[in-house]
Amino acid sequence: MTRWETAIDPLLRRARWLVVVGVVGAWSPVAGATSAEDRAVADALFRDAKGLMTKKEYAEACRKLEESQRLDPRDGTLLNLAVCHEKEGKLATAWMEFQEALAAARDAKRWDRINLASRMVKELQDRVPHLTIEVSPSAVTEGFVLSRNGANIAQPAWGTPVPVDPGDHELEASAPGMIGWKSTVTLEVGEDKTVVVPVLEAVPPPPPEPEPEPEPKPVVVEEKGFSRRTTAYVVGGAGLLALGVGSFYGLRAISRSSESDDHCSGTLCDQKGLDLNDEASSAATISNVAIGLGLVGVGVGTYLLLTDPKDEAEPPKDEARVRWTPVAGPGQAAIVMSGRW
Repeated sequence: MTRWETAIDPLLRRARWLVVVGVVGAWSPVAGATSAEDRAVADALFRDAKGLMTKKEYAEACRKLEESQRLDPRDGTLLNLAVCHEKEGKLATAWMEFQEALAAARDAKRWDRINLASRMVKELQDRVPHLTIEVSPSAVTEGFVLSRNGANIAQPAWGTPVPVDPGDHELEASAPGMIGWKSTVTLEVGEDKTVVVPVLEAVPPPPPEPEPEPEPKPVVVEEKGFSRRTTAYVVGGAGLLALGVGSFYGLRAISRSSESDDHCSGTLCDQKGLDLNDEASSAATISNVAIGLGLVGVGVGTYLLLTDPKDEAEPPKDEARVRWTPVAGPGQAAIVMSGRW
């Protein structure tokens, strides 16, 4: 390279993209099958984008060119869009658009466009990063889905170096019944990377629901009766008590009868004598009942005591149960026994 070529080369490189935009913008692409309104909007967007690119506001300019190309696809707009994406840093996107523009230019035999597009394709080829995503056959299950930046990647593309724009790329793999996998990979200009998708793990089964706590059973307090031996002592003791009560009232009856003799003459008695006779009669009645019950209680107690097994520590569940209740009142006394034998 001569000194003159060395001096002007940087100037040519700085001005190249302006020349490209200027040349492309001067072209008059043939309108597609779009409405007049869409073409008008597309043209307005194209002109705004050219002004923004002159100011190096590439992000906004590219969005306007994208919409212009969508509304009214044209070869000139596509070339400008490729230049804009290259300046924005989307090298893989620009590289593909330059290839599309090159094919269209060859069909139209536009040599100026062919030269421009082919030169940009060659310059970008070594700068475009490539991402290879490998998936082990054992990782592929029914319903397995692999995506990059939200777009699904078909199985034929697995293991193939794919041109991508520099920057971050979100990878995700999922399958029914499996724990999803996510990863972020960053590629620099001209960098090639390979990412291996791991085998997805099965979703663990949900933990078993805790069994409901059983409702506390009501505490049933069983009324315990007396054992046979205890019953014998109780009944026998009650009998002795009744005999004591009967003896007391028997002596009282004799005493009151003796006192009434001083107030009576034959069958005639004064009021005091009549009262004493009544008390003697009541005491005699209670004495007779109490002595009778006492004899029964002593007899039953003696029977139960004599028939009780000597080695019995605790009464079995089906052992006899006896309850007794002494009853006494004016002119009467009794012991009520209840239970089963």
